[in-house]
Amino acid sequence: MNTFTRLQLIPAKGICYSGFRESQMPGGKYPSYDEVKEDLLLLQPHWKYLRLYDVDLHGETVLEVISREEMDFKIMLGAYIEAEMNNFGCPWGGGVYTEPELERNRKNNIQKIQKLIQLANQYPDIIFSLSVGNEACVDWTDHYVSVQHVVEYVQTVKEGAVQPVTFAKTTSPG
Repeated sequence: MNTFTRLQLIPAKGICYSGFRESQMPGGKYPSYDEVKEDLLLLQPHWKYLRLYDVDLHGETVLEVISREEMDFKIMLGAYIEAEMNNFGCPWGGGVYTEPELERNRKNNIQKIQKLIQLANQYPDIIFSLSVGNEACVDWTDHYVSVQHVVEYVQTVKEGAVQPVTFAKTTSPG
């Protein structure tokens, strides 16, 4: 098991960042290198810490821009995990999947966890912490994952990366 050698954070402001523009979306068209660079140049005077929600192409591009352009940002990188269980109580009607969809999601989640570890090790000077999932264990989510399985994912990440690991959970949708 790896240990993180003394986390030293500078007091500064942080913000969640998603650089998607009109007609862009996760799984579709992603912001380009130049678009992300434009955003980060606007954010840089005001923010030091950024939270990214996923290890998708957008997350990779953000890390590449920060690295190549030598920008002074620190990242909390997340792996957005997908539904592994049906949630029939989801208030907005989502959360119900076929068994093949749930199995595909489980496989995708394992790949995302591995990608989280890979990026954490590739950018250890930029990524200061890791997050598994985003509101995946709350009773109102449409992408429900059991607490036990999230804990297993967290343990896997802790074994493969040196950064501190957490998961994101809120208590209500409002």
